[in-house]
Amino acid sequence: MFGQRALRFAIGAGLAMTLALTGAGGSIALADHGDDHHDDHSTPGSTRSFGAWLYEGTCDALASSPLEDIGDLEADDSHDIERELALTPPAPSTIWSEDEDIHGTYASLTDSPHAIVVRASEAASSDVIACGEITHAAQGNDPFSIELRTVNDSGYTGQARFSVEQDDHQDEVKIVVGVWEGTSSATPAA
Repeated sequence: MFGQRALRFAIGAGLAMTLALTGAGGSIALADHGDDHHDDHSTPGSTRSFGAWLYEGTCDALASSPLEDIGDLEADDSHDIERELALTPPAPSTIWSEDEDIHGTYASLTDSPHAIVVRASEAASSDVIACGEITHAAQGNDPFSIELRTVNDSGYTGQARFSVEQDDHQDEVKIVVGVWEGTSSATPAA
């Protein structure tokens, strides 16, 4: 009597749902077509993500809670992240990455022990998979990098890169964190 009609509605940032009206009974069926918007350069099919935090302390003796949530690391297969981390070719095919600007200076990160911690998920309570201590003796405002060593035999290693930026006449430190599948023998406790 009615035939079959499909109406598409865009909801939110690219979430599309199909509303199908069928038959004389007027039944309604919803089909989720997912998010078609990709601005994070994610590797197709890669659903793994990690979380990164800035802690006071060393990889062997972290403070009980993080100072700063750097963010959720998402898979990135673009070459932009290779440049941001200043990686030398050949770079890993997939790098999980994120960046965050924090108020402060290099001295505020190096006057006392601080560490970058990457965890197995976006939850601050998940297992540590990589860690690196900020031990750089700052030379002016030149960018510098630290190694993120494998923790708990996770199979992931990485790098964090630091650079100074000006925002509203305040110093900010941009932290770019990237991890990839690799090998390292360090296994600091978390």
